[in-house]
Amino acid sequence: MRAGDKIVSNAPAEEQEAVHRRELGRIIHHMLVAGLALSTLILCTGLLLGALSHQPIPSRVSGYRQIFTGLASWAPSSFFSLGILMLIATPVMRVVASMMEFVSRRDWLYVLITSLVLLILTVGVVTGLVWGG
Repeated sequence: MRAGDKIVSNAPAEEQEAVHRRELGRIIHHMLVAGLALSTLILCTGLLLGALSHQPIPSRVSGYRQIFTGLASWAPSSFFSLGILMLIATPVMRVVASMMEFVSRRDWLYVLITSLVLLILTVGVVTGLVWGG
């Protein structure tokens, strides 16, 4: 190098990106933990209500309308169904949050990838609802 040449460094931008990724990771971690804790609480409530009323653990998830009417009447099967649905929704929400972050950063490759993951999850859920019996 000659005297007077300047070295261009991207260190501050790289550090900002690293901080941003850690923050996103922390937010997603808290989202997953909260979803797991809430679904566990709801499932345990259903288990306790079922034990107190001597009802067996349901083998199928109730329909959406049945869940909400059952919650109003403290039906154990509705708590089980809601807990299972929340457990399924937790990783889906992680994918949605990641996709929103990638859109805000205009990282179109990762938007495409997370969109495909979301599509696969949606197809799986719809297939289970339609043909799951």
